[in-house]
Amino acid sequence: MNEMKKILVFGISNCLGGIESFFHNYFQYIDHKEYVFDFVAPEGKVVYQDDFEKNGSTIYPTSFYLKHPFRYIKEIKEIISKGEYDSVYVNMLSAANIMPLKIAKKNGVKNIIAHSHNADIPSNILRKVLHYLNVGKIKKYSNKLIACSDKAGRFLFKNNNFIIINNAIISENFEFSEIIRNEIRNKYSINEDITLIGHIGRFSEQKNQEFIVEIAKKMSKNNKIKFMLFGEGATKEYIIKEIKQYELEDKFIIMDSTKDVNKYYNAFDLFILPSRFEGLPVVGIEAQFNGLPCIFSDRITKELKYNSNVKFLDIDDVEKWVSEINKNQKRSHATSKLYEDFDIKNKAKDLEIIIDKGDE
Repeated sequence: MNEMKKILVFGISNCLGGIESFFHNYFQYIDHKEYVFDFVAPEGKVVYQDDFEKNGSTIYPTSFYLKHPFRYIKEIKEIISKGEYDSVYVNMLSAANIMPLKIAKKNGVKNIIAHSHNADIPSNILRKVLHYLNVGKIKKYSNKLIACSDKAGRFLFKNNNFIIINNAIISENFEFSEIIRNEIRNKYSINEDITLIGHIGRFSEQKNQEFIVEIAKKMSKNNKIKFMLFGEGATKEYIIKEIKQYELEDKFIIMDSTKDVNKYYNAFDLFILPSRFEGLPVVGIEAQFNGLPCIFSDRITKELKYNSNVKFLDIDDVEKWVSEINKNQKRSHATSKLYEDFDIKNKAKDLEIIIDKGDE
């Protein structure tokens, strides 16, 4: 039997999002007799921690880099130097923090992987400055560059070569069920004559939930429309205040993050994602496996489109979104190409290959 490979993972938070879903989906299909994954957790814990630990993972609490940079650097050096890791795997939304890559390189880690999950940066000045200072150095410290989409790869890695690893999911968890649809809609007293518009995403500048409020304002007199929003995040309280300010409470159901969110796609009639930027959002793939008609922002890569009932609209034109929502679109069947590219059973070995390859 081969010696077990040790991988140290950065960028998994305690807030359920696209990166966390991506990594956990692949983790469930990794051979845990061959690989052990440890996680760095500035929040002290990570989503799916019980599952990770059950399969041999160690979770390392650390300081936050932007709040306590020197303490963070010391902690990461100690973890990497003592851990004897075969690979360091850094999930990245920007180049604001490349310190894990740099420390791994200095400590002789042979396989250093940078994974781009995004295609732009929020308007935080410090993060923007750090990103532009660091983005050209990623290749210096990494021997393996991977991305969730071509757009995400070009954003973080510029003209360097990178490999695309799809945000694969467990497809059967998202296939449409009429029974689950009825259960959920009955639970929330949503009649079948109501069009339920779903949105799943971290409450943030990136995900642009305030645009959904603008749509609701335009449709305030339509009693056959409701919005169900899932997520946590910095702008959640602001969005709730906006909903109350415009007296739109009857139009919204605001939900917390949940690990069984897959069930709720069945209750939706339409899925919307008005993001200001994205890599390739997992929720867009999940919605298409469910067959939902989808409206995505035109800032999102067109690589996301697999089903015929998917549209990309300008987030500067709320009237177009209202018009499209009013078209009463229907569910479709997920395409065979969607299964080929994003079913985890077809893609599970991709991550093992990346980890095993090392230097090319």
